[in-house]
Amino acid sequence: MFDLFRSRDKVIKYLLSAFLLLVAFSMVGYLIPGYGGAPLGGDETAVAEIGGRKLYDLEVRKAIQAGLRGRQVPPEMIPFYAPQIIEQMINERVLEYQADKMGFRVTDQETASAIREALPQLFPDGKFIGNDAYASMLAQQDLSIGEFEQTMARQLKLNRIRNMVAQSVVVTAAEVEKEFKRRNEKAAIEYVRISPETVKAAVTVSEAEMRDYYEKNKASFQVPERRALKLLVLEPARIEASVQVPEERIERAYNQEKDRFRVAERVAARHILLNTTEKSEDEEKKIRAKAEDLLKKVKAGGDFAALARANSDDPGSKEKGGDLGWIVRGQTVPEFEQAAFSLKPGQISDLIKTQYGYHIIQVQQKEEARLKPLAEVRGELLDELRKQAVADQIVKTIEDAGREWRKNPQAWAEIARKYSLQVTDVEKVGRGEPVPEIGVNRDFEETVFALKKGEVSQPFQAPGEHQVIAMVTDIIPPSTASFEDSKTRIRDYLSNEKAKELAKARSAEFEAKVKELGDLRKAAQAMKLEVKTTPEFTRVGAVEGLGSADSLPDAFTKPVGTIFGPIQFGDAYVMGRVSARKDADNAEFISQAKAIREDLRARRVRERTALFEEGLRKHLEAEKILKVNQDVIKRITANYRS
Repeated sequence: MFDLFRSRDKVIKYLLSAFLLLVAFSMVGYLIPGYGGAPLGGDETAVAEIGGRKLYDLEVRKAIQAGLRGRQVPPEMIPFYAPQIIEQMINERVLEYQADKMGFRVTDQETASAIREALPQLFPDGKFIGNDAYASMLAQQDLSIGEFEQTMARQLKLNRIRNMVAQSVVVTAAEVEKEFKRRNEKAAIEYVRISPETVKAAVTVSEAEMRDYYEKNKASFQVPERRALKLLVLEPARIEASVQVPEERIERAYNQEKDRFRVAERVAARHILLNTTEKSEDEEKKIRAKAEDLLKKVKAGGDFAALARANSDDPGSKEKGGDLGWIVRGQTVPEFEQAAFSLKPGQISDLIKTQYGYHIIQVQQKEEARLKPLAEVRGELLDELRKQAVADQIVKTIEDAGREWRKNPQAWAEIARKYSLQVTDVEKVGRGEPVPEIGVNRDFEETVFALKKGEVSQPFQAPGEHQVIAMVTDIIPPSTASFEDSKTRIRDYLSNEKAKELAKARSAEFEAKVKELGDLRKAAQAMKLEVKTTPEFTRVGAVEGLGSADSLPDAFTKPVGTIFGPIQFGDAYVMGRVSARKDADNAEFISQAKAIREDLRARRVRERTALFEEGLRKHLEAEKILKVNQDVIKRITANYRS
């Protein structure tokens, strides 16, 4: 609604969103207080030193942890990303050193302008939200105003040196045209695909082969330690059925929380808005004339909703016939509020001018401020109190049951009956395997594998809001699986390996047959293989039934009729024939040229920036200005692998 409704909370929410976008992972290292100064927390181990400034071990760890907290990098991927994060932090400090050497400076005014441009939500209606709100927002990210503004200044400095590199990149019209033709040229092929799946029916594995494999590879059939468990499970439905909320409890809650049920004065309104923002004086006169004409139609009995749908400039309410729903004081701009709250139900306003334009307002309903009576909110309160009582009873029941079980591990049957718990026995479960009622739960797994035989766990929440406590009834030590227990696994493995070998042999046989007959289809017919034909595809597209077109360069470089392959796609082998080729449609060039130019330039900027950073880094290392401690880097990355 052109921000007709204003809310400080909304401003802060948008501000935080923009801030989090701004503090991208590429600059997270700069958000660590103390950059270029004394190390944090007293850890003086330097990962790198650039022109006398040190990048400390703790700074790197904090950057990685910041990525984890923001879930920008999944925890399981940290061992792979950690070395890249470290390299990126070193490169950014190298760039900052070079920017300082080249005399790049960022003034306070430039930093302020950058913040204002990046975060216009700091200045709603052109006015600064104030230092308290600004500082509060930054505090949620463990930052002070000074640290954030230093970060912005540093980023501006880095952007300048990167922009210097980017400005040297030029993409010619001929290059754009060539790329357009490359991207939009189309081809089609006919092909034969031989995969392990297509030949698996011909594979047999004997008992002797399986036993021989087992004897030679016994070490790979180790069964890790497993646990036998007894679970006591609390189903919430059993508690819910027994919980009652006394009437006096409902009355007490109502009296204690009356403020919740106070309704402010409010009106249900609809409006037609003719927007005048950023309009010239002449344009505004025409808009006012149109608004006056609409007002006459509305007051003459015209269909308000239809006129709103046809004429209103408010995208939030236009399609709803101008309906705004309920409005309370303080929710709209002052002129709109004054008009809306002065009208009686059914009345239509005169033209109301606000910062957004001209409004025609109709009030449909009006309610005075009041306290909702208990009868009106009783159902809502009962539902809340009952849910809370059930939750409290669930916690108490499972904790009491667990406490009694830990005191008397053999009394599980009596405890289950007393507290109406379901009993489940788990014969054997290993790490990473699903547990009945629990599924795969890392916390539960770590807990039960830390218990001794006969010990009882703390409660765990399972799917469906079930609560579970577990006792370890047995510990099965690691062992070698027997041949009989391993047969299925061995048969599957040997069948797959034989199928791969057979597919490779059949592919070689087919290749020979194609060379012999000089015809893909005749060779396929002779060997009873299926020939498939693809729809047209581009170099950057996918080939139906095969995958990425990148794997089939011959389709675009060889003449129509050329037989190619075999090409390996995973475990499958493909031989094909170029069946069609179509040049790019020049009529589409104009619509694609701008995007192609931008793509080419962005790619070259990335390549040239990477070359610049690599060359600069090598130069600084050769001059002993940059020193990198690889032992510290190895130690950090090793910690994330462990």
